Amino acid sequence: MRAAGHRVHVLSSDATREPALRDGFEPFAYRTAPQPDTSVPFEEREAELLRTLAGVEIAHDVSDVLEETRPDVLVVDCMIPAAVVAAQAASTPVVSLVHFLYGPARSLMAKSGEAWTTDLKELNATRARFGLSPEADGLAAWEGADLLLVTAPAWFDLEILFPPNVVHTGPLGVHASPRTSRRRPLIAASFSTTQMAGQAALIQRVCDAMGDHPTEAVLTLGGLSFELLTTPQNVKTLSFANHDELFPQCDAVVTHGGLGTVLRALVHGVPLLLLPLGRDQHINADRVVELGAGTQLAHDATSEEIRVALGNLTAAPNFREAAVAAAARIAADRPDRSAVRAIEATARGQRSVEER
Repeated sequence: MRAAGHRVHVLSSDATREPALRDGFEPFAYRTAPQPDTSVPFEEREAELLRTLAGVEIAHDVSDVLEETRPDVLVVDCMIPAAVVAAQAASTPVVSLVHFLYGPARSLMAKSGEAWTTDLKELNATRARFGLSPEADGLAAWEGADLLLVTAPAWFDLEILFPPNVVHTGPLGVHASPRTSRRRPLIAASFSTTQMAGQAALIQRVCDAMGDHPTEAVLTLGGLSFELLTTPQNVKTLSFANHDELFPQCDAVVTHGGLGTVLRALVHGVPLLLLPLGRDQHINADRVVELGAGTQLAHDATSEEIRVALGNLTAAPNFREAAVAAAARIAADRPDRSAVRAIEATARGQRSVEER
């Protein structure tokens, strides 16, 4: 949005303040809402987190920023429904940014009639505090935003009928770097910025597998601290790496299957070895395998199984060819342009160009 000439304000927690500053923003801070503790796996405190994300404290903090900045449109993380409440109470158009495949989630809510990753009771209590009527069910709560912007290509999601306020784009803010030749193959391993059960043990087995593999490797921990992790000499460990700079140099990406890492690898035509730990990762891994752009192992695969799978992945040209084909499809979708147009249309109270 900033590259398209728009003035952008950012409201960030302590967990996202540093990236916002690094990207040149002066973020607003949450004044009353509790700060996230990223050291504890989401699954271990899911109920508490969902209450917070639907709660009145976040809604008030967002409301204060809306009052101060008077924006034409508010873009919120889809996991923070309290922010949608604040926007609706202020009559501000609101975009919910969906950072996973929406098709499976929508299908589940439509079938069960229940909420998904939303504390509906807490959300309706917050809506009442702001003078809004309650949402009937989880699907209504999710699709109450003016626009649901899904940061994945429509062809990567489930083939179902979506309502008109759901727009798919693709991975945003991609900046491709030219590929350079290397003497030895390079493998990137990336396993999220948040804790998950079994994560450390899986990363160790991947490191053990790459130690026996005739490659160089880069392991990004995403800010996670695994002090007992043992890495072989051919594995370089980084806290963070720019995937748009790293992945074009790689012959394969090893990951648990988070959508951001999966799509970033495909953007650059790099095949994937996927070891899903949970959440939506099995869905993403299955989709990559269907495309022929990678292979999947169980999260408890041995280091020897991982080593063999990496050898097959880097030796067989069909995986790279399928990944390159996916890259061409993503580029043709022009995700940034589609996203900007959809958000601009929402700010004007119009349906997006793609919908019309």
